[in-house]
Amino acid sequence: MKSMARKTIIVIASRYLIRFVQLAYFILLARALSPEGFGSYGIITASVFLMGVIGNLGLRQAAVQLVGKGSISDGQAALTSLMVLPLLTVGCCLSVWWFNEGQISAFSAAERWAIWLSVACVLCISLMQGIFLGRGQTSLFAGADAGPRLLQAALVFALWLTNNLNLVTALVTFALGYAVFIPWVLLKTFRGADIRRPSPTEFYRMIRIGLVYAISLFLISLQGRVGLFFLDGAGKDAQIGNFFAAQRATEIFLDVATAAAVVLFSETARAADPQANFRVAVRTAVGIFVMFLLAGVVMAVAAPLMVNIALGAAYVDAKVPLIILSLGLAPAAVTRVMNSVLSGMGKPWLSGGIAGLGVVANILVCALAVPRWGAVGASIGLVSGQIIACISYAVICRKMFGIGMADAVPDFSGAIRKLKKRVSSRQRS
Repeated sequence: MKSMARKTIIVIASRYLIRFVQLAYFILLARALSPEGFGSYGIITASVFLMGVIGNLGLRQAAVQLVGKGSISDGQAALTSLMVLPLLTVGCCLSVWWFNEGQISAFSAAERWAIWLSVACVLCISLMQGIFLGRGQTSLFAGADAGPRLLQAALVFALWLTNNLNLVTALVTFALGYAVFIPWVLLKTFRGADIRRPSPTEFYRMIRIGLVYAISLFLISLQGRVGLFFLDGAGKDAQIGNFFAAQRATEIFLDVATAAAVVLFSETARAADPQANFRVAVRTAVGIFVMFLLAGVVMAVAAPLMVNIALGAAYVDAKVPLIILSLGLAPAAVTRVMNSVLSGMGKPWLSGGIAGLGVVANILVCALAVPRWGAVGASIGLVSGQIIACISYAVICRKMFGIGMADAVPDFSGAIRKLKKRVSSRQRS
């Protein structure tokens, strides 16, 4: 438990470092690009990250499972993944083009090459992160996650200072942030690794194990992007920027849940008794729900002021979406944690089914609400899907694992007693 807590703190710290730096350059980007340009940036980067999730075909998740249990060497898993990286990159680039043909066809050659480079680099780093998690190296995972984003933030700030920040340079910094870190990630992957030849047999084995995990994670990631694609399809360019701005603001808080989810997935995948880990994870999820419920209410109250100060008058239509998404932080956080835990237990089909149910709810609401209310409708769709998924996880815990509310509530009284003992001991000393 102490080891799990320490690893969680490392990932949370790295992610909050990322997010607070990202908040600064997110504000610079939003002000420099206008809602229309910021919406285009959001659509493209969302597509690239989605390809990083589904485009690895589950090799990342399979590496966590197989390397963690010693079924395959870390070096062979890494080389096998790199063996197929060029083919995966081509397929992902074609998918990004197909989904965003209207946007990309209007881009310059520099913007297009930046997109293709970012797809390749995001995929590569994603694959190697599976090796890190399989070896239990959460600090390296966090570094591979934080480094590219911090570098992009520095480049964005430099461009802003020189008055050169626009959509073209923003996409170029996005690509360069990941490209520069590729040598470091590969060095850390193969240093001390048990190097063996890549094997087509192992590739098929990894695909067979990991593809369901990738689909599950893709559906979770797609949940936050459905509204963007509906807004793009409805031709509401300015509304895309408003929704994207509101969503990025709430993502800063959700990184606590994401950090816990990453560590719990790694620990559960390598645990000798996943059932015991599951009970711990459920209590963690309930504690996170309460924390995010309170934080969401505070953020919803502060939303109008936050938009006025941070983004300015151009993003006035982002206020209501930010309020709605803030109130949906609690179910969103729980779904992230529970998806990772069920996947780590070897039940990705279950977590994928629940995520798919939430996505369907999101799509249905967006189809009805986005044409009428734009970004507000997209926000309602996103929160509706997250609530459906959260309720589904509660039902699964009760029906399949026999975990009721009494079993799931964290021992807050015990934590308070420990805190009082520490305070009293310090006072005596």
